[in-house]
Amino acid sequence: MLVYLAPVSNPRAGLLVPFALACAGSPSPLPAGVSPRPALGDSLAALLAKLPHADEPGPRIELEELRVLAVEREPWTRLDPADPRAADGRVAVVAGRRCAERSGLSTARAERASWFLLASDAIVAFDHDGFARECVPLPAFEPSPASDVGVERMLVRYVTQRWPGDAVPPADRLPRGLALLARERPDDALAELQALDRQIAELERRTRGEGEDDDPEEQAARAALHAEAEELRPLRAELYHALAAAREQGEGR
Repeated sequence: MLVYLAPVSNPRAGLLVPFALACAGSPSPLPAGVSPRPALGDSLAALLAKLPHADEPGPRIELEELRVLAVEREPWTRLDPADPRAADGRVAVVAGRRCAERSGLSTARAERASWFLLASDAIVAFDHDGFARECVPLPAFEPSPASDVGVERMLVRYVTQRWPGDAVPPADRLPRGLALLARERPDDALAELQALDRQIAELERRTRGEGEDDDPEEQAARAALHAEAEELRPLRAELYHALAAAREQGEGR
């Protein structure tokens, strides 16, 4: 169930939650044939219309924060989505949302944030952290071109500070790294590889010290950590080889 509150002033967001996102019950349906997932080239209006539909059905999702920011120059300026300036220049949208889903006696909860960067009223980059059933991550990532890396990093810094628990799952490092390579950003792809290395090393550290005296629950937990590390190794290898191939291609130019 998607729940977007009626239009009220949100003190944390500093703007009026747009009517396109607000509804007392279910959000307005999208036109036939329109994908609910945000995509490169979407306008601001299309993005705001899609956000209530951008997750798998089932969880209850509430809008916690919405910011529309003019990022053409610093300091960034907040905009009302209805402001004509929102369709000009470079504009960033940050959407923070809460998810809850009850199954029997257990309840899954999570908070995540998404950012979108638009130029001339068209999405040019985004990191959309959506929700699947049981509030598990449903990510989609399209990194910015090299010309907008500075703005992207400021957006990432804001989202990381505001939602510190919204970490990138280890398995997502490979597709993120490949997407960065496609944008000719090998240094940032390398950072994804290094993050994956750290996550594998941490899993390995937590499996050390296994002994015959471990109780069955401890042995099962260690086995699960070991299996998780083993599942990440092929992803790590694929990203490593993709980086090496990109480096060789760059040296051959």
